[in-house]
Amino acid sequence: MRPKKVLALDFDGLLVDGLNECVLVSWNAHYSKSLEHFSDEGLAQIPSSFIERFKNHRSFTKHLGHFFMPFQSDAGFFESQAEFDAAYGALDPRQVERFVGRVTEYRGAARQAFRARWLAYHQFYPGLEYMLRTSLLPVCIVTAKDSGSVQELLQHAGLRLPDERIHGECRDKVRVLRAISESFAVSPDDVWFFDDNVLNAKDALGAGFRAHWAVWGYHAPEHFAIAEAAGLPAVELEDLIVLPRQLQR
Repeated sequence: MRPKKVLALDFDGLLVDGLNECVLVSWNAHYSKSLEHFSDEGLAQIPSSFIERFKNHRSFTKHLGHFFMPFQSDAGFFESQAEFDAAYGALDPRQVERFVGRVTEYRGAARQAFRARWLAYHQFYPGLEYMLRTSLLPVCIVTAKDSGSVQELLQHAGLRLPDERIHGECRDKVRVLRAISESFAVSPDDVWFFDDNVLNAKDALGAGFRAHWAVWGYHAPEHFAIAEAAGLPAVELEDLIVLPRQLQR
């Protein structure tokens, strides 16, 4: 029997908070630090000014390449999405791709060498493990994080999704959502998509998906105006927790 509705969920910033892991793998990979620096001690050695800048930029990021932005010497704090996008657009794409490759490689190595430590740097937001465990609706993950990391974090929480339902390293989420719609033979309006990045959610809404912007993740004040102008629903954590039960009725 084909499902009538499908949940498509972002991962970092929606299901889990992994900010310190993102800071560590980005910093250590960029500066060629050893794996031993993937630790609380290594985190303490990172300048607080960089961490604050990283947090500010995190509110505007859509994919791993955007994490290269805080390393630019002339990059300060951003107040608008347009300002961030313009600065990122001026970067050399080849440097961005090299950065993405180094971070992905370092993250994989850290995950293997210090599994318990790596897992501890990710925490599910309250109630979402239970939601995933009890949902009778099909769940797909659509994320910029690599699929292997996502699967390992899910399994550590006692959750299991088929590999084909985890779509990692996404830069074009609308394309992936279309593939999900086709694979489950449902209309875009029956794919319920949640993301803490307002632009990802806005793009999905414009493409006909039932998109929602999750406000417990990373965002900037102006994102509320962007969501309102687009007619994009802004939802709280509790809304996602109870949604599967409501849709299953």
